[in-house]
Amino acid sequence: MRDLVVRVRDTSRWNCAVAYAGDLAARLGATLTGAHSIDGTRDAPASEDAAAERFQSWAASIGAAGASWQRFGGDAAAALGRLSLWHDLVIVDRDPHEPATSA
Repeated sequence: MRDLVVRVRDTSRWNCAVAYAGDLAARLGATLTGAHSIDGTRDAPASEDAAAERFQSWAASIGAAGASWQRFGGDAAAALGRLSLWHDLVIVDRDPHEPATSA
């Protein structure tokens, strides 16, 4: 695997899914893309840019081969599906505020 993408729910801290994705990217020598929804957020463009810079710096510091940041709007599943076309693995976590359901 050469390219991983992880959904980033919170730009103020990296949750366990992001940490796992970063560790896996470092172990595999893979690149890591952080994907963050801009829908329903009050983040100003400057704070999004700062989050992207923090993510890229963090990924480099733990040994990922490279890092990038993608913002998306709309349906997260659809956006991650599109990103999966250019990545080998999509890493997501369950939102603790959503009820557990099966499809």
